[in-house]
Amino acid sequence: NEIRGSKAEVRVAVDKGNYLRILSIETENEGLRDFIKSSIDFQKISKGTYKQGIVYRIPVEVKE
Repeated sequence: NEIRGSKAEVRVAVDKGNYLRILSIETENEGLRDFIKSSIDFQKISKGTYKQGIVYRIPVEVKE
């Protein structure tokens, strides 16, 4: 409940092992920051349209 209505901007990149690496999380809500970090940092992804070394910017908004 503490993250409902919160927003964040996440910057991620894919490393050589095809793992997502969080580069930065811009948000005022520490709970949302912790949730994002624990959910996607170091997650292995299957090869697809993501390219290694490119920084992806992902806006996140949690529904109220």
